[in-house]
Amino acid sequence: MRDNLPAMTVESASAKRLTVDSASATHTGSVREHNEDFHRSTPSHGIYLLADGMGGHAGGEVASSLAVDAAHEALRSKVRPSGCCEAIRYAAARAKSAVLAAAERNADLRGMGTTLILGLVTRTEFAYGWIGDSRIYRYASGALSLITRDHGQGNVLYNAIGKKDARVEMGSVTLQDGDRFLLCSDGLSSFVHESVIALVMKKNKDPRAACEELVRETLAVGAPDNVTVTVLRVRS
Repeated sequence: MRDNLPAMTVESASAKRLTVDSASATHTGSVREHNEDFHRSTPSHGIYLLADGMGGHAGGEVASSLAVDAAHEALRSKVRPSGCCEAIRYAAARAKSAVLAAAERNADLRGMGTTLILGLVTRTEFAYGWIGDSRIYRYASGALSLITRDHGQGNVLYNAIGKKDARVEMGSVTLQDGDRFLLCSDGLSSFVHESVIALVMKKNKDPRAACEELVRETLAVGAPDNVTVTVLRVRS
């Protein structure tokens, strides 16, 4: 553990009558010296991305950053497909191509991979895609619900960026005042029980406070993995 406090970002974006506040935090965890997670948010464009790299710290760091950067560029591109689903599919394909190309160029990076979450907020909905076992939760009406499903079991992923047959799965949720969304790497979900996550979300309407406490809960249980969280809050 190198840091006492998580790396933190906080931003806001308005969509018609609804405002989406967001914050992110990342930490190396209690054991590892390198952080293979990577996240990037651009609220002004409604973009929220998170990745958890695999393949040793060099490969994992490269894969997660390449995937997020490529997806971000694709989602901001003026030539991206119209419609959230097509835009997410296009961004995931660009991320996949970037990671595979880098592994092909550099033998030391072969076998690297990463999970990827792609969130896209419009005036009316939160559209999302995912590959791997990084998760998205929705907290609404006092209840926490998982709105993604893991593409793997244990430490084995059957679907990840870096595999030639990787495919993005997608969904969408209509935005409602009071909704909150949690994007997280499995450094959180594998070590902190969902009942604790729900309690943290209930206690902390402010995204920054929620992110800080989620990271603290992860460190408190001695979780060895990197942990990264992004929290979105929808309000009128």
